[in-house]
Order: sequence, then structure tokens, then C-alpha cells
Amino acid sequence: GAVKSRLDPRLSVALDDDDDDSGDSDDDSLVQGSAPPPRWTTTTKRHKTSPRSLGPDEALEVRVNACCRAPFVVPPEMTVRFECRGRRHAYALRLPVAAPGFAAPDDDTARSVAVFKRRWDVTGPTNEQQIVVSSRSDVDDLLLADLKDRIVQDVCKGAIVRGADATKFTITAAAAIHCDKGNTVPVLMRVEANAQARAFRITVRSNSKDAAAAFKTVLQALLTSYFIM
Repeated sequence: GAVKSRLDPRLSVALDDDDDDSGDSDDDSLVQGSAPPPRWTTTTKRHKTSPRSLGPDEALEVRVNACCRAPFVVPPEMTVRFECRGRRHAYALRLPVAAPGFAAPDDDTARSVAVFKRRWDVTGPTNEQQIVVSSRSDVDDLLLADLKDRIVQDVCKGAIVRGADATKFTITAAAAIHCDKGNTVPVLMRVEANAQARAFRITVRSNSKDAAAAFKTVLQALLTSYFIM
């Protein structure tokens, strides 16, 4: 069957079902949405070594390579189509791809409080995303350390701004989304914890509304489903 995708034009996804990128290709196609303008786009590659049919208990693994063209909020959706015993089937699959996956620590912005504050002020509240969420665990030292290391730094690729946080209950960080053609989009984050209320206030600023919304959404999802094990 065919593997097709409906993708935001800001996210380019190549589907390759052969580990050897140097192999000959006999089916290279570009699938686009209806104009104007194309909303979703993807490139599909099928190699000669790929089976065109699968028998019982057989499987086909498809490697998906993604390239970020610009910040995006909604993860891309892939539609897998195939035919079995004369009946056609189609399944929509939401890919586990989020904007922070294309980000890296912004050490230049995080090098000093003055630099971060200047860029925070320049960005302004126009492209700010803010929300208060409840914590499912007690807000203690263990959770705060885990939040800084595993969520802000590891998942959101935030570079901690040293000296920006007067207490352990705030985390200030900077990241940058790396897009194709060498473009980068700065993302400034601040997470404030309230131990008594068992809550967090998430504030994200960026010169891209989509970037701010994407990081806010990821932080919100992780903090509202978070448990210390």
C-alpha cells in the first residue's frame, strides 16, 4: 500500500523504507494539499528492495526523517493506506514530533542575566504565551531538580540563565529552534513554582507566535502529567 502524509508546509518529512540512502529509487513523489496555498507536504521515497505486498506475520519498517522549516504547533499527521483482500484501508497516525525536538540550548542568550532580560523585553508580551497549571506531585526539591534537568534542559533544550533565579522555585532558560536554510528562532522560557498551591506558571516568549505556543504546549503537557517515581 501507499504511505502518504498531510504535513504542515513548515515541516518537511521524508519517508525512507531502506537504510541505504544511496540505493536506486523507482518511485519519488511529492504529495501536496490543495492550493492555494499547499497546507501539507511530504516527500515519499520507495526503493527497489522494498516489498510491494506483505504476507501474514510480515512487517515493514519505515524510517521517517523530519526537517523543520519554521516553528509549528500541531504535530504532523501521516495517513497509511493499504489494500487487504480487496478492501482499502486508511489509518491516520499523529507523528510524535514537536518543535523542541528541533531546538538547541541558546548559550548566547543565557550567558548573562542582562542579555536575557534585554531580549525578553525586546520580544515583549505580544508573542507571549502564559498559563498556570496544577502539579500532580508535591512541589519539593526533588521535583524542582527533575523539572530543571529532565524537562527544561533535556526536553525543551533550554540553557539555564545563571543568576536569573533568586529562588529555587523559578527556572529561567533560553533555547533556539534550528530551521532549514540556517534560520534560528529564539525561545525564552520561565517556569515559576508555587509549593503551597502545588501549581506552576509557565511563560514563554519568542518572536514567533507559533514557537511560543509550541513550547508552552509541551511544558503544559509535561507538567500536568508529571509524577515523581
